[in-house]
Amino acid sequence: MTFRLPTWVREADGRTVPFDADRISGRLFAATARLGSPNSFLARELADGVLHFLSHEDLGETTTWQIVDDLVAKVVRELGQPELAHAYGQDEPAEEIQAIGARDTGVLVSLDPPFPDAMRTARAAYALGAVFGPDLRSACEEELIALGGLQAPDRLAAQAISEIRWNEDSPWETGWRTVRDAAIGIGGRLILEGTESSLGSLNEHDLTCFLQGLREGLKSSETACTVNLHQAAPTAPSAADSLFAPASELALDASAFYRRFFECWRRASFAAFGSLHWHLQEANLAEIPSSFGKRDDADDLVFVFDRPRRGVSLAAGLARPSPAILLEAGLRLDRFAAMAGVDRDPTLLLDKLGSLVRMAVSAAVRKRAYLRKACGSLQRGFMLDRATLHLTPLGLDGAVQSVLGESLVRSALSLDLACRMADRLREIAAAESRKANLEIVLDSPHELQEPTCAQVETPLRMRIESWGQVHRRLGHGTAIVASSPEISMADLIVWTWRKSDVGRLAFRPLAANQAELIGAD
Repeated sequence: MTFRLPTWVREADGRTVPFDADRISGRLFAATARLGSPNSFLARELADGVLHFLSHEDLGETTTWQIVDDLVAKVVRELGQPELAHAYGQDEPAEEIQAIGARDTGVLVSLDPPFPDAMRTARAAYALGAVFGPDLRSACEEELIALGGLQAPDRLAAQAISEIRWNEDSPWETGWRTVRDAAIGIGGRLILEGTESSLGSLNEHDLTCFLQGLREGLKSSETACTVNLHQAAPTAPSAADSLFAPASELALDASAFYRRFFECWRRASFAAFGSLHWHLQEANLAEIPSSFGKRDDADDLVFVFDRPRRGVSLAAGLARPSPAILLEAGLRLDRFAAMAGVDRDPTLLLDKLGSLVRMAVSAAVRKRAYLRKACGSLQRGFMLDRATLHLTPLGLDGAVQSVLGESLVRSALSLDLACRMADRLREIAAAESRKANLEIVLDSPHELQEPTCAQVETPLRMRIESWGQVHRRLGHGTAIVASSPEISMADLIVWTWRKSDVGRLAFRPLAANQAELIGAD
């Protein structure tokens, strides 16, 4: 007979509250801290083990925390942690622990740095203490996970906008208010789709004014923008056989619009505040931005491959039909592989990945709970419930190299381990998504700060093929290629679409001291 975790738990004062697995992890972390060795991952791993055994106990629909706590102490003791089991039973009441986590940020704000720097430190300290708690703060300090949006914990990480509310008398104010009315904060991202239908009728002057207003809104709120171009419109819901309408259905002179848009983009000095995502399908591979006056290797340009049976990516971490990103969380796989208890063992690495993912999922669940209390406006249109967790596997190649001693683009064995890690991450994410009622998207970091093709003496197309295999398993991803006069970018774009599974492709110049990283094609 199989059982499941209880749904409700009675407190000592008689109140009945929902069963919260995070409470067990948080109290175990508090116990490790009481013993003088705070260890967020050990607490999470032990909590996962406790939950496994609890799910096989016949606790019924409702139980008490006393029964749960006794079982936790018993399981932790049997898992080889008797001192921790004893310390677990000595902690403070749950409300007291929560209050400690909220007020003990562990960060002192210095009076020496400039005011903006001091405020950034204070905002991050507040977010880690009040929203995420001491266990996840410790995981961030240990560099096992990285949490985004610490400067604006009361806002979403990203929001997609497909319809712009126009002020006919002032395109500039329309652009400015598009940012100011969005549910994103400092460090967040505004994502525009349906750009052709929203802006296609504007003349050059109004389009420039709109982009200038949008730029000023981004600048004042310290946010960024992703503009999707060359998108095929989605079909009606009844058209189940195809994800896209034919490109010919675009009701505008596309060539004239794109030339006008790129010129206005340049005139508005927008590149420092936003990026362009150029969508490509099999039928229009020849229609690349250079055809309309935009350099293919521009720093603000990313090519997006809208492949069949794969969700349309609007930006890193966001795909249709999700309207927003709740939280961006990175998994530091390179640090995780070298951690005590994993010790660069591939079997242990794969086995323990679940606990690392669940730490990031807990962060998203806690932020969602915080926003439900603090920001009632996000409940409109169920935006908060539909927002996703953008989960980023950071240092994947570094983790593989630390385990096997070779990059995934140079060794079939290393590539196999990377693909197994990607499969495992996707499997865990799918399971945790159902449990937390939270969509999880595995993708590259949105800032492209982690080059994926910086290996010496490796043919370029071999690198792309290798990363394409990883992208196919994760579902999304961006490959970064060093632009070079020797590379025909148009040919490489077509080849990448047809011969690999890369999700997005970006060309970036290398510094002079990095020239040796360019592989021969």
